[in-house]
Amino acid sequence: RISWRCSEYPAPRGGEIYWNELVEIVLLAANWTRIAEEDALTGLPNRRAYEQRIAQALAALNVDEHFALVIIDIDHFKRVNDDHGHQTGDQVLRALAQTLKRATRDADFVGRLGGEEFVLLSLCSDVAQARKLAERALSAVRAFDWRSRCAVDAVTASAGVGLHSEIGATEPNLIKAMYVLADRRLYAAKKFGRDRAVAED
Repeated sequence: RISWRCSEYPAPRGGEIYWNELVEIVLLAANWTRIAEEDALTGLPNRRAYEQRIAQALAALNVDEHFALVIIDIDHFKRVNDDHGHQTGDQVLRALAQTLKRATRDADFVGRLGGEEFVLLSLCSDVAQARKLAERALSAVRAFDWRSRCAVDAVTASAGVGLHSEIGATEPNLIKAMYVLADRRLYAAKKFGRDRAVAED
């Protein structure tokens, strides 16, 4: 048995906590952490997990490394919901989440920021490799059998890419600046016809 030393919560059984109860508390805490950082629909990490991961990754970077943020947004997703219903829209989101996971490396981070917006985080050698990552993900989305899996004719997505090394060293909010850069390029991808990745201005 273990003495109870936490003043914040009442001690069970007259001040003693038993091993199985301690294990249960630890497992419950881990489960709540997972729930707080997981998107309920797709099972991907959510925005909170993304914010933690990018902050940790940027803090651990070496001076000669490049870190890419890729924002991926489903093209014309509103039409899917309007034409096929929100249940089909949810199926599309889940299928796209798994497609992105299969199209990326184990070391890459794949998350859902909300709605039809997803994010990839990856170490890369330069902007060309970052663009290749985004294009590989979009190619996988394009090639997926949407008709048999989700009863929709086709789904495409667009991507905007931003590297941390493109942001000035004096930028006080590097994470926000990277997102703004990638989001601006995502907008350009939509403007230029969708179903493409833009990695440079």
